[in-house]
Amino acid sequence: LRLLGYDAAEYVGQPVTAFHADPAVAADVVARLASGERLDKMPARLRARDGSIRHVQISSKGEAGAETGCFLIDVTEEKRSEERMRDSARRFRDVLEALPTAIYTTDAEGLITFCNTAAIDLSGSRPEIGSDRWCIISRQYGPDGTPLPHDRCPMAQALAERRPIIGTDTIAVRPDGSRVRFVPYPTPLYDGEGRLTVAVNMLIDITDRHRA
Repeated sequence: LRLLGYDAAEYVGQPVTAFHADPAVAADVVARLASGERLDKMPARLRARDGSIRHVQISSKGEAGAETGCFLIDVTEEKRSEERMRDSARRFRDVLEALPTAIYTTDAEGLITFCNTAAIDLSGSRPEIGSDRWCIISRQYGPDGTPLPHDRCPMAQALAERRPIIGTDTIAVRPDGSRVRFVPYPTPLYDGEGRLTVAVNMLIDITDRHRA
């Protein structure tokens, strides 16, 4: 009653579907309870007396043909926190996308999670998000022309050593055969508990500088 703000007279004796914000979820809950299925932290949204929505997890004993006891855990604040984090991540990506500088990010294992348009233009191809690792460039070489394997590229080194790598000249060969010279600045980032969660790499195109 405190969770939803109703008086007992307004709540007791009413169908549970009357308090669900999502009819399909409410019907699913009722069907599962009627069959005796045990609910284990099933997510649902309930409508409070003041019209606000509360996010809950529903658990039940799972007894067919008898009264069923259901337990509600209020996870509204956790859901709001998740939404704020998603909004923050979207804004972060929007900022990176708007930058004219080539930037991409990876997770702690080096899998590419984001690549802005400028980075796609620099590399000449679009990486496979969540599949490609460390690099957005198919072939790259050191300043002396030595081939640079992906697992030895600056981003891989930054993640392995858990530190930013000071940029050094790198040569990329695009799929069409054209070359671009750039300086990478891979930097691991950590959460509030000191865990490496993401790495960001900024690629500065210096091709014209060398031509001059």
